[in-house]
Amino acid sequence: MATLTEHEQSSIDQANASGLTPVVFIHGLWLLPSSWDRWRTLFEEAGYSTVAPGWPDDPETVQQAKEHPEVFAHKTVGQVADHFEEVARALTKKPAVIGHSFGGLVVREAVLADPTVARSLVLLCSGPAALDQRAEVLGRMADGIDTVGLAPVWAITRMMELESGSEPHQDPAVTAFLERRFMSNDPGCLAAMARILATTGDRTTELAAVAPPTLVMCGEDDDAWAPKIQQETASQLGARFVSLPEAAHSPAAERPEVTARQLAEFWDAS
Repeated sequence: MATLTEHEQSSIDQANASGLTPVVFIHGLWLLPSSWDRWRTLFEEAGYSTVAPGWPDDPETVQQAKEHPEVFAHKTVGQVADHFEEVARALTKKPAVIGHSFGGLVVREAVLADPTVARSLVLLCSGPAALDQRAEVLGRMADGIDTVGLAPVWAITRMMELESGSEPHQDPAVTAFLERRFMSNDPGCLAAMARILATTGDRTTELAAVAPPTLVMCGEDDDAWAPKIQQETASQLGARFVSLPEAAHSPAAERPEVTARQLAEFWDAS
């Protein structure tokens, strides 16, 4: 089993010392753990403790990650889930857990392995299985990252989205944030996640048998897993479903206030 990083252990120690309910944030395909920093501050001010773990063997800095991408190249969802479980078990209070996109698949595997790992679960813009309609694109994207790096892949991906009919976000600041977030990633980690998203299977029926109180939430224009698919997943899980207006696959950036409000209401009630 991978060991916890110094940063993760410090966050866990602070959470345990606080005596507050912990929230664990699991990042998705375009993200790094640091992308949750604003949200960690927000919910710490609201009376929670927070932890945002990385991947197993994750280097301490982005620069180190770029110098050693091989540590990410062959990670599985199960390995990342095992690392999350290690974090959760180190907390003295059972955490509320949120997984965004790929992070939702990680949390799913962790809960299936140990249903006691979370007091509640939020699946944010996360579907039940592989992105079938994007499998070929994801595979090509992963190969492209390995070959030419992030910048050309970002440009090509955006062009393909525009050609498929997707509209750019109306707020240029959000578009700039999404690009900056993509470009700050480790290439090896990003390529590994893309390949997993193209192949992972549906385990919703298994999850429904063991899941804690669950919220499924997405933007009304989510362009990864369709909102209808996520609503069907919520129904199978017996979970509450929330569709966020004027948001797509990154509601934490697109509609931060309404997203935070929905999360707070769910966590306060569970």
